[in-house]
Amino acid sequence: MNFKLFCNALGFNRKTASLLNPFWIQSMPHFSGIPEFMKLEFCQKYFPFTGLTPDVLKRIKIVAEIVASSPEAQRYAQLLHYGFYVSSYQGKLTGLPLPEKVFGDNSGVFQLMVGLSCLPLVERKLESMNIPVTYMQQIALWAKGANSIYMLGHHDLPGMNLGHVDWAKLFVRGKLFRLGRLEYEIQSTPEWIPAIYRDKGTRRVVALCRDDWELNAEGFRPLIKDTVGIRLTTRLEICDDTVTGTPISPYGNALTDEVLRLDLREWEALLTPWEWVPGIHIPGGGGMSIESVQSSLMDAKQFFKEYFKRDVKTFVCCSWIMNPELARMLPESNIAKFMREVYLCPGIPPCGNDGVFFIYGRDGKDWRSYPRDNSIRRAIQEICDKGGYLKTGSMFIISSDIEKFGSAHYQR
Repeated sequence: MNFKLFCNALGFNRKTASLLNPFWIQSMPHFSGIPEFMKLEFCQKYFPFTGLTPDVLKRIKIVAEIVASSPEAQRYAQLLHYGFYVSSYQGKLTGLPLPEKVFGDNSGVFQLMVGLSCLPLVERKLESMNIPVTYMQQIALWAKGANSIYMLGHHDLPGMNLGHVDWAKLFVRGKLFRLGRLEYEIQSTPEWIPAIYRDKGTRRVVALCRDDWELNAEGFRPLIKDTVGIRLTTRLEICDDTVTGTPISPYGNALTDEVLRLDLREWEALLTPWEWVPGIHIPGGGGMSIESVQSSLMDAKQFFKEYFKRDVKTFVCCSWIMNPELARMLPESNIAKFMREVYLCPGIPPCGNDGVFFIYGRDGKDWRSYPRDNSIRRAIQEICDKGGYLKTGSMFIISSDIEKFGSAHYQR
């Protein structure tokens, strides 16, 4: 098949063709007709685990019929599967346009089917790690959350953005697991998590900013490239059995006018840079009650102990959801309830539109003109109306404190 004719058949311009060409060359030897994951039988096998509605399965059938009659669509499906889940080439496929010339309103469903092609690979990976393959069934729920976000930005049409297809690489590599409501990524202590200390007697927990965190007057990370708003560049000093640094309120902001000195004979460090600190990711889809989050955390603690022989001390998260302003504006929301149960921290320098994609399913430069038709959308717009910006905050929760979930332990 000629590459130029292939691109023309799918409606791809020269820029898209240049992105696809390396993957086209690499995937050519692997092509042998209609990919199995583009057949209805494959989708019917894995569909029950996704949590998607029967309407999506009807559209999958339509896409399968189109692919069966289009060699170009078959080749494109194989190229994407290879590019996302097999190839080690570092090129980016997430910015590709929808193949609307071939699939029309079902273009997103085509991409969803490519996403689901990861599930047999996930099964094989779990088996190789001596983890029950039934955990694939929880992982497959990522498709439901991804579909809900796609629908927000595509007039309620079902599908999956290629960014969520790419996300599933972590499942395939055995680096990400879904356990109940939340996902957990295997990682070492990230830079955005503070130095955490606990009083050996009272068990009180204190967080101190790490070295070289730039903070504004409110104790948050300023916008990327905002040098004017920097109030303080932090220092963490360990000397003569003491640690000294800028303390962080459990409400999420650093106390830039304060310096805290801890006696290391009385306080113990809870984290080292090289240990596992699983990163929490919050899939779309709603239903994030306090009970479901606590249950997920307890399951995760047991999961890592049973299958990885790791006693995880701390779970962490860095997300637009951890923006303290959202908790203040939406105090009865599940987001706010979650934030009250963890120790909030300043996070990472934000772009200013953090979270817009997940709230609207799109994040164009004109996002300030997007509708304000529910509480979370009104909240983020009002933050910016008042001269603020959208932040990415972070949090941690110590494993031994999970049993206290629901009591606002750290804020007390």
